[in-house]
Amino acid sequence: MPDRFKLDENLPREAEAFLIVRCLLMFALLFSSGLVWAASDQPTPGAGEQSEAKHSQPTKQEPRPATNQRGSESVPPVAKVIPPQDAQPKPDGTPYKHVHEPHPDWWTIVPTILLAFFTLGLFIYTARLWGATGELVREAKDTARKELRAYVCMAELKVIGPTEVVSERRLSVRMRNLGKTPSINTTIRATITIAEPLHEIDDPGKPVSFGLNPQMIYPGKSYDTKFLLDKDILLAVFGMRPFYVYGHIDYEDIFLECWRTRFCWEFNPADQEFYPYKKYNDEKPLGKRPS
Repeated sequence: MPDRFKLDENLPREAEAFLIVRCLLMFALLFSSGLVWAASDQPTPGAGEQSEAKHSQPTKQEPRPATNQRGSESVPPVAKVIPPQDAQPKPDGTPYKHVHEPHPDWWTIVPTILLAFFTLGLFIYTARLWGATGELVREAKDTARKELRAYVCMAELKVIGPTEVVSERRLSVRMRNLGKTPSINTTIRATITIAEPLHEIDDPGKPVSFGLNPQMIYPGKSYDTKFLLDKDILLAVFGMRPFYVYGHIDYEDIFLECWRTRFCWEFNPADQEFYPYKKYNDEKPLGKRPS
């Protein structure tokens, strides 16, 4: 069973989304800190405002003495001169300039800044924890797929016959599903040759000696089929010469993933048995089934 348990660490979309979330959280935190600073930093009225407020207040008018009041020898009359309204002091035309005084409440600003940094750290830690949890979920999902999917391989090759039932020599092929779920649309394409295979065995231009229509193989079960051997191969069998059977098995698992198992077996004329060749026995994914 091939080793496919290496996780893909390149996750550009998740990394980009994680960076966007962090930037938004930092912006919201800085914006809220600015609002707190603006609310606590209310300007105090300056000297110009106080003087203008005094001038804007209505003046209290004193009661005027009666016109028919006359003085006497003991109490002489007193005349009070009231200046006209035009003589009231007017504010000068200089524009008001607010002088910002230093804020004395540092005991509230410093804890606010510390709280902002603490909240930022908490946001970053939560985001990292969120990303780690998502990675664990993806890893568990990938592990479940690998444990539950089908694994089809070449289980046995042998030359049979002649017997009482079969009068000709044939090649018996047995495929087995080693997985936990059925394999769908299982097919085989193989070539029988006397020459040693020195090229890629899944080359579509090579001649095909035998094939198989799509089949379903249940978990833990095998599928057996037999093919006639041509004259050259029979001569090799009787002449005690080695020959080779190579090809590939294509199938689909329950997750709609397509796979290809390559095989290459060598016939040993000494004991009339097949053994796996030194290469071309592996498996590779073919991607999703086209819809």
